[in-house]
Formats: sequence, C-alpha cells, structure tokens
Amino acid sequence: MTISQKCLFPIFSLLLTMIIWNCGRVPKEVVELSYASGQDLAAINSSYVNAIHTLYDQLRQQRLDYLDNQWTPAFVALWVRKGKLIEIAKGELIWLEDEAEFAAPQPDHGSKELLESVQKWGEEAIYEIEAKRDSLLNPLDQEEKQLLSEINQAFEQLIRANATITAHLNSLRKVQEVQDSALAALNISDLRDKINLALESASSRASEALVKIREADEKAINIKGKLKSVIK
Repeated sequence: MTISQKCLFPIFSLLLTMIIWNCGRVPKEVVELSYASGQDLAAINSSYVNAIHTLYDQLRQQRLDYLDNQWTPAFVALWVRKGKLIEIAKGELIWLEDEAEFAAPQPDHGSKELLESVQKWGEEAIYEIEAKRDSLLNPLDQEEKQLLSEINQAFEQLIRANATITAHLNSLRKVQEVQDSALAALNISDLRDKINLALESASSRASEALVKIREADEKAINIKGKLKSVIK
C-alpha cells in the first residue's frame, strides 16, 4: 500500500461509515474518529517533513565533506601552481591585474605588489570554492523544496477532505440531537423509533396478509371448482 493509499484509507472508511449511517444515527464515536483521523494526517505530514529534512541534511553534509576534504585541497594545490603563489611568496613574481600577466616586482614597490598579488589570488580562490559549494548544494536545496511542496500539497488535500467529512458527520449528529431534543420536549423522544418499528411491523404484516390472501384465494378457487362439478 502506497503512502497516498494509506492516507486515503481512513478517509474512504469514514465516508463509507457516513453513507451507512446517513439514514440512521451517527454515533459520537464516529465523529471523534473522523476528527482523530484528521489529526493523524497532520502528524504523518509532519513526520514526513522531518524525515525529508533529515535526509537532505545528510546529503548536504556528504557533499560538504567532499568539498572540504577532497575537492578544496586538490583545488588549492592546483591554484597555488597556477597562480605561482610560491614564486610570489618568494618575491620573484607579482600579478599585474591590468595586463593580466605575471611580471617581476619593481624594487621600490615590491612589498605592496606582493601583498596585492596574494590578496587577488586569494579572493579568486575563495570565489571559486564558494561557487563550487553552490553547485553542490543548490540542486539538493531545490529537490528538497520541490519534494516538500508536493508532499505538503498532497496532505493538505487529504486534510481538507477529512475536515469536510468530519463537518458533515458532525452536522448530521447535531441535526439528530436537535430532533431528539424537540421530541423530548413533547415527551415522545422515542417517537422516531416507534415509527420505524411500526413501519417495519406493517411491512411484515402486509407480507403475511398477502400470503394468507393468496392461500384463501387458492382454496376458494378449489371450492368453486368442486361446486361446479357437483352441480353438473
């Protein structure tokens, strides 16, 4: 049984109960069960939401572990070689932003140029790492958001359907309570039951009477036939 089927089962059960009792009485327990089913649906919805959050937190952590322990160290090593940071640290080269190339530092501005070169490549490295982080996490965030939206929408529909059934059952019960109160005020609170019993009894008596009539008719036909034979 799927999740949707499990959630729909109490709804259909209550609907069947409502149909069965629509022409009779709606026990208080049926209304309470319908209301409790609505509460259960909300609790199940919440449990699924929590489970989804837990799952995607674990998936995000796996990707962060990969980023921090595998991708970033390899990237930094490549970045150091590509950016010639060792040569810059030794004072052998600097990065010229306007020319977009490496060059030997000027003697009178060596320290400043070295610092600017390290800062520039450091900022670029941080940007690349953050971009990689986003590329790893954003798809998971979008998947989680979409899944939560679909599940919440499905449960909202179930909860609304259950609330409608509960309200209808409660309405039927209130109508019956009003009827009983009105009858009780006339000291004939059992009138409805008496009428139902009377109708059932009348139907039974009518059926029995019809059987007797048929039997009497058959006897009359037989007697009439015998009389005709005697007269002849």
